[in-house]
Amino acid sequence: MRKWRRRIGLAVGGLAVAVVLAEGGARVVAPEHFLVHGPVDWVFDNADLLRGLITEDPELGWMPRTGTWAYDEWGVRPGPHAEEKTTGVTRVLFLGDSVTRRGTVTGPLADLWGTVDTEYVNGGVEAFNTVQEAAWFQRHCSHLDPDLVVLLFHPNDFSRTPLPVFDDEGRFLLLAQGDDPTRVWPWLFKRSALYRLGLVLGVGDSFARRLGNRDAVKRGLRDLRDAVESGGAEFRVGVLPLVSRWEDWGPVRRAGHAAAIQFMSDLGIDHIDLGRPLEALLDDGLPIGRLRERPHDPQHPSPELGRAMAESLAAAWGRPGG
Repeated sequence: MRKWRRRIGLAVGGLAVAVVLAEGGARVVAPEHFLVHGPVDWVFDNADLLRGLITEDPELGWMPRTGTWAYDEWGVRPGPHAEEKTTGVTRVLFLGDSVTRRGTVTGPLADLWGTVDTEYVNGGVEAFNTVQEAAWFQRHCSHLDPDLVVLLFHPNDFSRTPLPVFDDEGRFLLLAQGDDPTRVWPWLFKRSALYRLGLVLGVGDSFARRLGNRDAVKRGLRDLRDAVESGGAEFRVGVLPLVSRWEDWGPVRRAGHAAAIQFMSDLGIDHIDLGRPLEALLDDGLPIGRLRERPHDPQHPSPELGRAMAESLAAAWGRPGG
């Protein structure tokens, strides 16, 4: 009996040590902002706010609610624009994910192009991918009748970003495009990075699986191009890089970037590789941390890099309507 107790004790102790080590490793690989892009407690403290901004969607997994302070009835950031364009004014619509939404590239591009007979509308949605962006445009933004649509294609457009939200019944769910809602244990979600990492790998897309979404991404680009051009607008794309040195991208990321460039060529889409201004700044000796919105965030360019990207787009495309 003592021998068995000892074995059980050792097994339980070993399991406890393994869990502690795994949790420690998860906190390094997937820090607190890994899934929610901010403090985890913020999600719970602002449950009512999130419920008012995000809703479940059978096609897209989740979507922003329109007609709010974040997204107006046309699915774009609220601004002075009206639904109908002013005669003689060129309307530019920006689409994409968080990089577009935050205006780090599109803001300087609008400054370079100027506001003489031109207006700008921001339809970026945080954490959306290409398939979601195409559907979002067709449902909402197309009603604004843009003359030019500029999409910023992000490396993460090959993945589905799961989003933790509270539904109208107060349940805590993880929503992702193409999956049924996943019920989340709030206590574990708040306290365990290992649990949050498991949710992302189980519901979202691991790095190794991302290129399996290539066909869906290409269809999304084709659908978006067709929807834009059927409305009489031009469609152009800036292909964003990961804000890291090329040698640090890894084979999957590199293959994804090459695939995105190839998609644009195959589909006849006017596009610019925005990895070039990044490489130019790195060649000038700027540290990578200075080119990121936050030092440890390779997804979002800093204002300095965003300005360089905008200059690259403006130089290649000229002024809208010009």
